Amino acid sequence: MRQYFAVNKEGDYFTFNEGDDHHILNVLRLKNNDEIYVNYESKTYLCTLEISEQVKALISSETNIDNELPSKINLVYALVKGDKFDLVVQKTSELGVSRIIPFDAKRSVVKIDKKKQDAKVARWQKIAIEACKQSNRSSLVEVTSIATLKELVKYKSELNLIAYESASEVNTSILYSLLKKQYNDITLVVGPEGGFSESEVEFLKDNDFIEVSLGKRILRSETAPIYLLSVISFMLERGSNDEEI
Repeated sequence: MRQYFAVNKEGDYFTFNEGDDHHILNVLRLKNNDEIYVNYESKTYLCTLEISEQVKALISSETNIDNELPSKINLVYALVKGDKFDLVVQKTSELGVSRIIPFDAKRSVVKIDKKKQDAKVARWQKIAIEACKQSNRSSLVEVTSIATLKELVKYKSELNLIAYESASEVNTSILYSLLKKQYNDITLVVGPEGGFSESEVEFLKDNDFIEVSLGKRILRSETAPIYLLSVISFMLERGSNDEEI
């Protein structure tokens, strides 16, 4: 059954943005009394449509559907060339990331003019919302404004990791050991095409970030966060962390 994210709730009725109204009416061609799932403030409701001058959804019941990861995941991802950032926003949103923080790294080739940053972030937010709809997420992903190195400290979590290509391969097993525990939130930092500078790594390590290896192979900057989110989502959702894989 199709799920939509409501923009407003009045009494027992939800309303949607113009894009979702169009999708309901003209793409799926849904009718009065058709059922849909509606997500609002991280809760999912079974609703019936009431279509007149405006598309509304009447609550039938609140469900216990929760498609979110057990831990909230912050992804700090450095600015990269082309449409790679778009891809990472889309795929990590599907995989369960909670918040994406674009990071202006020292070796980021792309430098976005301050006048264009709001439009860029709005584009990434739209991509994230569409990915959340497609993957039946129970909560929307937040894309923040572009952060500097020093601003990353405010996104620290219980567990803070740097995907660092120069980390020892031993740090791969460290990643596995760390993920055996339960955390309320986890922050991941992934660098640009040219990798992190030593000063960036030292700053993050001084602020309790742990460098981890993603294995023997060197991954592209857009592959690394998708790989890392896949590993973490598997570890978090596999239930008991006491058994060996």
